[in-house]
Amino acid sequence: MPDDKRKTHPHDAKRIDINDPSEVRSWCKAFDCTEPQLKAAVKAVGTSAAAVKKYLQCAHRESNTGRRDKKNSDSLC
Repeated sequence: MPDDKRKTHPHDAKRIDINDPSEVRSWCKAFDCTEPQLKAAVKAVGTSAAAVKKYLQCAHRESNTGRRDKKNSDSLC
């Protein structure tokens, strides 16, 4: 997908193309994260949007609590 700023959604809603600036912007907005956070998540878990979403949710929750919530760790992380 070309870097077209008018496009507000990813070409493939299941995969993240970290090399496409318009997709990176779109995914960052969708996941409420920064570009470095998105790139770190993709590096950690791959390009699956579902896996990246889960990773970012866990990272966000852990950063807010300072530790992993053991009670809910199986359901989200």
